[in-house]
Amino acid sequence: MTRFSQHLRHLAARLPIAEPARSRVLLEVASDMDDLFRHLVGEGMREEEAATAVAERFELSESALHELSRIHSSPISRSLEGLSGQASSTWERVILGLVALFLIPGPAGGLFLQPTLYGDASPLAFALMAILALGLGLGLWKAIALFRPLRAGAPVPRRGLRTLPGLSLLLLSLGFAGVWVELYRSALAIRGSPELALRHLVEWLHLACATMVVALSGALLTALIWFFLENRAAHLEERSAAAILEPQG
Repeated sequence: MTRFSQHLRHLAARLPIAEPARSRVLLEVASDMDDLFRHLVGEGMREEEAATAVAERFELSESALHELSRIHSSPISRSLEGLSGQASSTWERVILGLVALFLIPGPAGGLFLQPTLYGDASPLAFALMAILALGLGLGLWKAIALFRPLRAGAPVPRRGLRTLPGLSLLLLSLGFAGVWVELYRSALAIRGSPELALRHLVEWLHLACATMVVALSGALLTALIWFFLENRAAHLEERSAAAILEPQG
């Protein structure tokens, strides 16, 4: 709830942006309006005059709204928000959560604990595990920030959240790159000893499978962590936006 609720409701009705970006824009505008209001009151202006001045300052034109829409609707942003919004109902989230609970400690966790996996995989697997550890640490940090109580009016701590899908993509890219590098090395070995071609190919297939297990499992775990945290952040933003749009009693 804010003294500018009526102005923000008018803005929300004209804002051509879908959720969750719409709530994020409203929260940013509301924060800027409150900051300007406090500044004007601190300069000696009466509250009624300051509120009127702030409302006039933030009476955004159609071109300004279009610019806001462009900034918050980049192709990457729309893609990520579209992915995170796929599970919109409670049942969809519950089912996805059960799948994640089965996957993380089960098959994926068991694979990562097998010493033979790293012996069979490319040496790149240790770099992949380091990136996965970074993603898990970042996910834990963001989970603590997003699930602890926020003070009223505090922004949703999104900083660093979109690093997680970047790490997931990095895991996939390095995994595929490592497999192709090893294939090139196998081709050189075959060129030097054609009679051992089948052996080199089988060894490469064995190494490629083990390497991609690490890369794909790590990418999936990182993406799942991002998915749940992104949904949590969007839920907090929508709840905060709904609160500031309520009329003052």
